[in-house]
Amino acid sequence: MIKKNKINFYKKNGYLVLKNFIKKKDFIPLQESLNSILKLNIYSKKISFFDNKKINSTLFSLRRRKTFSKFYKTFQNLVGLDMIFFNKKLLLLVSKLLNCRDFDLNSSGKMLRLDAPSDDKFSYGWHQDSFYYNQNPKTNSGLVVLFPLSTTNEKNGSLKIIPCSQVGGRRVHKKDLNSGYFTIQNLSKNIVNNKLQFNYNLGDIIILNLNTIHASGENISKSFRISAGIRFHSVKARDFKPYALKTVF
Repeated sequence: MIKKNKINFYKKNGYLVLKNFIKKKDFIPLQESLNSILKLNIYSKKISFFDNKKINSTLFSLRRRKTFSKFYKTFQNLVGLDMIFFNKKLLLLVSKLLNCRDFDLNSSGKMLRLDAPSDDKFSYGWHQDSFYYNQNPKTNSGLVVLFPLSTTNEKNGSLKIIPCSQVGGRRVHKKDLNSGYFTIQNLSKNIVNNKLQFNYNLGDIIILNLNTIHASGENISKSFRISAGIRFHSVKARDFKPYALKTVF
């Protein structure tokens, strides 16, 4: 299980990257169900998450069709995706980081992202997830887990993270007039210059404290960036409250 030095690193820095955390076999149900919905969209070729070139060409092909929205909405709600979100190994890890039992976890904000090249329509500027997910407003008893579903690097827009930025809690967010999203504006250059970006492969996970400042990377490559994520909260935290995603748009 997770070593104490990893827990201490997470608490100090507000993030944790674990390589090869999810086994290849755990992606098989999602891969098979994905191929099932491709058939519904009259796409006969089978694809694999382990073949970046093929899955990328498939997404470009689907994007040119009117059924892409139907495909995306079906994909993001597949039970195969939930099987990754809620696998026992991950729940035990999260419960360790949040100092609670795995069955005392509450989840919110499940998501799937298919970020196309040079498309920043859904890109978030610098923000904290605690602004949008307010279940633990006063403590660090919440986190987000992100899963790359394709090879991810700085060129195709890996997540930008500011280490140690969870210290001090939630910052003021204001509506960005360009994107329409609520972001932390006027961050100092010293803080922004401290940002980190990592390379990820299928099976890696990224964990962020809900107060860790981060932003979407820019996809300047010729391939899609595919990722998924989920938020977890401890219901045992003194400030926990059931709370839906803020209506801020």
